[in-house]
Amino acid sequence: MPLDQILARHAGWVRERRSHDSGDAAHLIKSDLHDASLPGAELASAALGMADLYGADLQGASLARAFLGFANLTGANLAGADLRDAHLWKADLTGADLRGANLHGANPAGAIFRHANLQGADLSRAALHEADFAGADLTNANLRGANLLRVRNLTTARGVGSADFTDAEMDEATRDYLAGLRRETSPS
Repeated sequence: MPLDQILARHAGWVRERRSHDSGDAAHLIKSDLHDASLPGAELASAALGMADLYGADLQGASLARAFLGFANLTGANLAGADLRDAHLWKADLTGADLRGANLHGANPAGAIFRHANLQGADLSRAALHEADFAGADLTNANLRGANLLRVRNLTTARGVGSADFTDAEMDEATRDYLAGLRRETSPS
């Protein structure tokens, strides 16, 4: 079935689901959506595990509760996307644009955020354990109550000092690193 028909049927399913009817959810597991143009797409609760979304334009898309485990989102545009409660286990978001995206309560455990732009993103209550933040930009990101146990390469991320880590769960090394940043940036 062509992608535009799958998306139309899925949008209908989302509308029907809100009224407690049944419909056709999008099952795009292992799909090749490389460089797909899907800005503002309705993909809430869609199954996109192991999909190739390399370079895809998903700006402002609704991906709340979507399954994106092991998906390739390298270089994808997810700016302003709704990823609340999405499952992003071990997804590759290298170089992805997530500026202003909402990942509240999402589960990107073990995800790769290398060089991703997370400026102003809401990662509150997200399960980020074992995620890799090498070179990521966390300027003004909200990580309140997030699980940051065993995160990797946070020390190489940019904008960490302006991010909100209030009530985040983290290991001692991460806590010490953040405390050191606060001491460096606080006025004497």
